[in-house]
Amino acid sequence: MLAADEVGSHALLQRLWSLPGLEVYHEGWTLEHRGVPLANLRHYAGDWLAHYGRLSQPQLGELATWGAAQQEALLSEWSRPLFFRLLMPWLSLYILYDRVLPLTALQLVQDPQGRPVLGMADLPCVAGAASAANTVPPRALVEQLLQPCVQTLSQVLSCRARVLWGNAGSYWQWWVHADHLAALIAALPPAEQASARLRLQQAQACCDEAAWPSLPGGRNPLYQAMRFRGTPPQAVRRVCCQRYQLPGLAMCDYCPSLLAPARRPARSSTP
Repeated sequence: MLAADEVGSHALLQRLWSLPGLEVYHEGWTLEHRGVPLANLRHYAGDWLAHYGRLSQPQLGELATWGAAQQEALLSEWSRPLFFRLLMPWLSLYILYDRVLPLTALQLVQDPQGRPVLGMADLPCVAGAASAANTVPPRALVEQLLQPCVQTLSQVLSCRARVLWGNAGSYWQWWVHADHLAALIAALPPAEQASARLRLQQAQACCDEAAWPSLPGGRNPLYQAMRFRGTPPQAVRRVCCQRYQLPGLAMCDYCPSLLAPARRPARSSTP
């Protein structure tokens, strides 16, 4: 039985997905079964990426024969739904309800297209203040989960870590500055709105502060993953995700090459 200050992770996720406009984010999560612990990513990432490569780019043959640029692009594409499906609900639950999904309980399986699907056991989600001693929860998420995840993935295919951080940071920065999230905060009971806005500021600071002494090199890898350039201002990724290196995929609308001579005529709209 849960204590009075604890809420089960399944109930919290279902509550989140019932909010206006958020039901679509249920895709990519499963509450029916458990997969492989995300903490064990290093033991199976190579096989999963090879499987994803066979499904998404069959014309290129086995992953081991690909060029370095295409291998990096494949890993980048595989990581995009992983980071999106992880960050959006995790940040939302913390900001809106001051509840933290237990990082050690995260599980991973693959969908029919080989993309990552997240799940977890129905475990207690305590208040943020009780979840990470001496570290605000958004920073704990970066240090305890994203940092080792990026390090592991970057070693699997010799992918540049900054490409993966660019993917994670773009989704993070997009959501914590999204009008939709601001509207959800405004819809909270008045007594809860002020504390939710403080938690939002904590999450925004993870992208707005350049220095991060506790991370390698003392730099924040999420810093300004998305910037604004040109007139009128246009959101642009700091680091290209490299998706255009794969057959059939073009530069996204946020590619930093948009202000340079175009390399692809078509563009998608995913950050």
